[in-house]
Amino acid sequence: MTFPALVFDGKTIKGSVLRCPTEAPELQAWRTAFAGVRGESEIIGKTGGRTLLFEMLLFGDFTKREDLFSYIESTINGAAGLIGRHGTVQYKSTTGTRWSLPWRECTCEGFTRMGSEVPDVAGTLDGGWFVQGVLKFRQTLVE
Repeated sequence: MTFPALVFDGKTIKGSVLRCPTEAPELQAWRTAFAGVRGESEIIGKTGGRTLLFEMLLFGDFTKREDLFSYIESTINGAAGLIGRHGTVQYKSTTGTRWSLPWRECTCEGFTRMGSEVPDVAGTLDGGWFVQGVLKFRQTLVE
């Protein structure tokens, strides 16, 4: 069985993407209010970066809970892992043939668990341990 995959800086992240981000780039705006004057003044700049939040199920033949925890803390969130690295994020469809447009100029900000690690007792994913969470990136330049 194939699942939607996420690739960052050429490395496939174990698991499956549940939801892709659709957030617009941030508007660079400076707003000021003056005492005794109704309303605000504003200076509008160009668009800035944006935060990309990928909701995921992390799984990948983790036979022990500790293996899944180690993958998160070492491979993704660890100092030698993906966190702090800069590169391109791409999402690959379930069929494995279609890729999303790449999100370039991204920095990995880590994976946050949304709940506890759970064993796949039904064997629906791969029979190992899994956890749901959010993988966060900051896209510093949106063109």
